[in-house]
This record gives sequence, C-alpha cells and structure tokens, in this order.
Amino acid sequence: NDSAIEAQSFNEDMVRFLQQGFSANDPNVLDRVKEHLAFLRKKGHPSTPQDFLNQTEFFIADEFHRNMLEQLQTGYAYFLNKAAAVYLANIK
Repeated sequence: NDSAIEAQSFNEDMVRFLQQGFSANDPNVLDRVKEHLAFLRKKGHPSTPQDFLNQTEFFIADEFHRNMLEQLQTGYAYFLNKAAAVYLANIK
C-alpha cells in the first residue's frame, strides 16, 4: 500500500542522507521530513512535528525498533531523532 511505500522511501532517503554525510539540519533533510509529515497528515496519522519527535524518541528507547533502524544504517535511529528535533525547533 502507499503508506508502506512512503515509509520505505522515507527511510531510504534519510539513510542516504546519513551515508552521504548530511547533517540533521541540512535543508534537504528537513524538506524530506516535511514531505513525510504531510503524507502522514493526509492519511490521518499523527503527524505534528512533536508527534514525530516523540515517535523517534520511542524508536531509540524501544530495543526492537532501535535495532530495526540501526540494521538499515548504524546511527540512523539517532540521526532520525536529531532531524525530528531540529525540524520541530525550526517550524515557522
């Protein structure tokens, strides 16, 4: 379904940003977070910047989810959390 496709695409894009050395406050990273949250909002999922930050904090605290993200790329769970925090702090 399109939600699974978006989740996979988002993770692939964010992992690529991490692998290519982008910082969590890079405009490309923040734009992709914005796109992802807009998609979630359209689907009726919790999608505020605070919701996203809370979710990434859960991912770090929960061993299953942290391991799942870290298997995609070492450091990814933490990069995602930092991107969520930067995005929330920079929302206008």
